[in-house]
Amino acid sequence: MIYFRLIIILILICSFSGCSTTNSIKKAHDLEAISKYQIYQVRVRTGNLSLDRSIYSSTRSVFNQFLPVSEEGPFTGFIEVEYSAESGSITGKSTPSFKRNIRYGNSWYTGSSDNFMNFIEDDVVPAGLLKRSSSEMTFTIRENNGSELWHAEHRFKGGESTALSIGGPAESSARKSLNIILSKFISDFPDDYAGIKIIESAGSTSVDETGPTADTYFVVLTKQPETNVVLNIQSTDSATGAIVDRERLTFSSRTWHKPQPLTVTAVNDGLIEGNPHSIMITHDINTELTTDTDYTAIQGSLESLTVIITDSSSTKPKETFPIALFVKSRWDKAGKNRHGHTVYTDSHSVTYPSEDIIKVWTKATLGGKNYLDQIEIHCTISKFRFLDGRLDKNPSLSPYPEAWTSMSPESTPELIFKALCPKLQPSPQ
Repeated sequence: MIYFRLIIILILICSFSGCSTTNSIKKAHDLEAISKYQIYQVRVRTGNLSLDRSIYSSTRSVFNQFLPVSEEGPFTGFIEVEYSAESGSITGKSTPSFKRNIRYGNSWYTGSSDNFMNFIEDDVVPAGLLKRSSSEMTFTIRENNGSELWHAEHRFKGGESTALSIGGPAESSARKSLNIILSKFISDFPDDYAGIKIIESAGSTSVDETGPTADTYFVVLTKQPETNVVLNIQSTDSATGAIVDRERLTFSSRTWHKPQPLTVTAVNDGLIEGNPHSIMITHDINTELTTDTDYTAIQGSLESLTVIITDSSSTKPKETFPIALFVKSRWDKAGKNRHGHTVYTDSHSVTYPSEDIIKVWTKATLGGKNYLDQIEIHCTISKFRFLDGRLDKNPSLSPYPEAWTSMSPESTPELIFKALCPKLQPSPQ
């Protein structure tokens, strides 16, 4: 009888508070086995284009810190994410939490919507009033021959949650599931050395003095400690740069693999500074509160975070979308990328969203085929991001930026960086 009552209590708890389960199957021996010889493509399948984009961008930003993830092939492996969610009343019938508007066929979403037909652009919105939710995310890392290296599933059942209403219930729930799967991945593949990993929410950390605005990043340990590890967190310029919301982070032997958030907020100082300019957030071992010798031994050597700040007091360059883009192009050769494509930039389409960011249309040609993309190059931090939309499809399509990503050697972005960024630098005296 007592067991029956416990079961009833558990059912009620799941109905009102929510139950979460996470399982994984580890087939690769260690992190090196799934990263050393691989170049991974992220691909997502949810049934909704907006949700695909959100999960794709988050997955690339987060797992790029642990695995070699790229936009360009040839790919030797894939990171596959599938997600579904339902919502409804406690006793009523459940309905999908988001509208399905993509007909995939045999395709996955891999950063562009060009392969999908008959979809309607929708926001990720609940199908009805959210009172109870359930969701499932499956996450698979596999080689291109189909062999699984790691597989994880996260299921959430029941529970009333107002937090899921932020940014759309399905989108917020998906981000939560992805973070839980990341924790499981770190737990399954710990490093052999003590250290930290910095996970930036969109591949970079950027704030604006106007507002001012904030951005969030995450910190996690790389190896399980025997005792608590305490990190000191400090901004290099909290008076005129940016502040961070916490001065310390504490990780235990049970929570070491769970990323902890830190929020950085710009300081609107009224001063005219470089636009953008930057400060650092430093992380260090608090040796007074940390006794684990693996971690006290690395005191003074932890990675710092660069925060990019837009200055409200400076005159920002006005971005214009050139009429010439629709009428005439001037293609300047930038070179050949590592895949043999000849890469060109359209000099008539060059604009400057800020003083060290270049936006340009590019063309890569091979075998008589042209591949057109709009790309942004950040000359200061040597990173890039593609913008959604293709010149030959719909040049007026609103850009949907990817996360800022590091450039691979001899890739298209690196060729464009070398061709255009030196023009932003002052001439030698």
